[in-house]
Amino acid sequence: MSDWATITSLMLPKQGHTDAECADAVAVREPGAALQMAMADGATEAAFSRRWAQALVEAGVALEPKARLAEAVDRARASFEASTAEQKAGLPWYAEQKAQEGAFAT
Repeated sequence: MSDWATITSLMLPKQGHTDAECADAVAVREPGAALQMAMADGATEAAFSRRWAQALVEAGVALEPKARLAEAVDRARASFEASTAEQKAGLPWYAEQKAQEGAFAT
């Protein structure tokens, strides 16, 4: 990290939810002289939204200059699907239905 800057990320879960239930994500990377930051607001009520938001921000900061955003989203999707596949297999019917609706983040 640069000698002249400090980066602090703060997240606040939706009212009535715990910190562990916060579906938001942030990532920071300083490759050389450029600083890259990404943040995503995960949809609290959707299944696996925190993991989707985390996959998006990690792919975002790994994005090289002039790279296509679509490539980063494809990498995020692959990472997300790999990290949730095992968990989806053992879900009860109501959670499986929610998982089929997808995860959402902005």
